[in-house]
Amino acid sequence: MKKWLLCIAMCFCLEGIAQRPPVARYEDIPVELYQLVLDHTALFPFMVYESADGTYRGQISPEVQFYGFGNFKSGIYEQTGLYRKGKFIYGITTNKDYAIVGSSDHYAAYNLSTGKLEYIYRNKEKMLIDGADLTEYQFMALSYANGDRYVGELLNGQRHGYGLYYYKNGRVWYGQYRNGIRQGFGALFLPEGQMRIGEWNGEEEVRVIALKTFKPKK
Repeated sequence: MKKWLLCIAMCFCLEGIAQRPPVARYEDIPVELYQLVLDHTALFPFMVYESADGTYRGQISPEVQFYGFGNFKSGIYEQTGLYRKGKFIYGITTNKDYAIVGSSDHYAAYNLSTGKLEYIYRNKEKMLIDGADLTEYQFMALSYANGDRYVGELLNGQRHGYGLYYYKNGRVWYGQYRNGIRQGFGALFLPEGQMRIGEWNGEEEVRVIALKTFKPKK
């Protein structure tokens, strides 16, 4: 009888493990929320703001706060993604040791020396990646024969997740990839001091907004 009970208990445990949902690397932003961001910030212009702390390139609100898509860089520290009321809320943060993808409450931390996903931070806890579920994810820098570069998430060697694509002509695209193809919402930074935000599907522009450029009076 005890053996039967032990077998039943083991079956339930195995079933629970098999049905356990995979751990999300970070919280995905719903399409509807991204569309709301575009609606809300469509008239927020692009601006280059330089200070002793670093340089911000991105959208600003009427109150001259970082708001919408943007990039902040200070030395080896860089944040690219979504800002709200002057604060970075979602995207990619890199320093000399780690790449952080997600929000401050839920993110994936990649070790830049190995490119491997090291841990996931959620509910104020670090969850170390020691199983096989997420080990196929990486964060790497890739160079291509045409002179372009990609810095971002990979899945089984393909661009997948969030990343930055540096074109040889000076353009930089931040946003989402699916199975090696640009797919989703993001921002295109142009070398001539302009910016476009919206939704892309490969090279197709599903909905793209060309922002006005704000130049403060000297």
